[in-house]
Parts: sequence; C-alpha cells; structure tokens
Amino acid sequence: MRKEDIDQVVDIHMDELPDDFLPALGIVFLREIFYPAIIVSRNAQGIVSVSGSEISGFSIIALNSKQTFLSQIF
Repeated sequence: MRKEDIDQVVDIHMDELPDDFLPALGIVFLREIFYPAIIVSRNAQGIVSVSGSEISGFSIIALNSKQTFLSQIF
C-alpha cells in the first residue's frame, strides 16, 4: 500500500464494511490518520490487490496490532 492508494482503500473500506468499527470513526480518520499510520508503521503492512488501474481489495497485516494502533495512531 502506498500513500497514493489511500483514497481508493478508504472508499472500499467504507463501501464494504459500513458497520465496522473503523468506518464509524469517520472517513477523515481513515484517510488522514489510520491508513497513513499503517503505511509508515514498522509493525504493520498494507497490501492492495490491483485490477487494471483500480484497487479491487486490500489487507492489513500487523505483527502486533495493539502496538501498531496505540503507538502509530494515538
């Protein structure tokens, strides 16, 4: 996942998991805090699946999700 991918990833996240915890925190949170923090984290990796020029899916892998979310986001 790259910084340029964030808008498409957030759109997918909001569309596919509207009742999930993270979308409840808002689109601004996802675009400006959550996904940028994942990109720079040493404890997590974002992976995207690309179909043509569009992102068709994504996954987040965290070695230590508690450490990733607490130290990088909050």
